[in-house]
Amino acid sequence: MKHKVGQLVLNNKLGVGKVLEVRGDNVTVYFKDQSENPRIINVAVVPMTIAKDQDDPCFEEANMPKKLGKKMPARKRATRQLTGVPGQA
Repeated sequence: MKHKVGQLVLNNKLGVGKVLEVRGDNVTVYFKDQSENPRIINVAVVPMTIAKDQDDPCFEEANMPKKLGKKMPARKRATRQLTGVPGQA
């Protein structure tokens, strides 16, 4: 069974979730009734089915945590060499 980003899935233990990322058998899912999110599920070991109902208000963009599922770029720090400052070599 092929999972797709944005798809709603069902896990017997964790409940209904939304697929955020798929990398081979590892599927990153946000589960609406779990406190620890998102979770990476290896679907070869822990099966998930595609939810019959693909419309759940809990998973609308406005209701999802803002940074969830988005990789933030590494922050570059501007540096400069200080010269002529007392105590600096």
